[in-house]
Amino acid sequence: MAGDLLDPDELLAFGSRSLGDPSIMVRRAAVGLFSRVVPDRAFPRLIQALRVDDDPAVLAEVAGLAEEHFSSFRDAVSAAPLSDARAVLVTRVSRYIHHPELAALMIPLARSGAPPVRESVAELWRHRPDLADPTSLEALSMDPVISVRTAAAGAAAMSERYDLLDGMTQDPDPGVRREVAITLAHVAPVRKPGLLVLERLEADSEMPVRAAAFVCRSPKSELADV
Repeated sequence: MAGDLLDPDELLAFGSRSLGDPSIMVRRAAVGLFSRVVPDRAFPRLIQALRVDDDPAVLAEVAGLAEEHFSSFRDAVSAAPLSDARAVLVTRVSRYIHHPELAALMIPLARSGAPPVRESVAELWRHRPDLADPTSLEALSMDPVISVRTAAAGAAAMSERYDLLDGMTQDPDPGVRREVAITLAHVAPVRKPGLLVLERLEADSEMPVRAAAFVCRSPKSELADV
């Protein structure tokens, strides 16, 4: 293979260029090139070279490498402030990482001053509620940015944080309140505290919110044991 003939600097350069290739197969192979470089050098370059919107299959390849060398991945994420785009990328890769120290790595990102980063953490927690930090999730549910609160509603529903969802029924934005109802529909059967949340939303002043709550309360949404 060509990679066997390249030194570490050449592997990093060639791998970085290959991550921009339109072929997903080439991009997945490019991740393999980074695996041939010592992790402490590979991860900082890899995080900078990856496309934020890359295919999940490519992100999963990176996640596998991060699991294998998690301490180096953690150091690359924590060593220096990441740009907003790179921080979002880290949360998207993290969706596919399974490591006991990963949850702690996400907490500083949840407190980022950049709304897109906080939103991406909430999106991560919606898909991976096992990673959610209770205190940070509560803060995101009251975030000043609407899109962050909307994403946090999904994370709270998946974590069965009905206390947070109950508070979000008083959110000043009807879109957020509607999202609370919609996300509850995706975690059926809904437990009794969730049904109490829906009752409040059924009495909401905005028709779209009431409609979403009624849909969630349809027969397919079964009541689970408390």
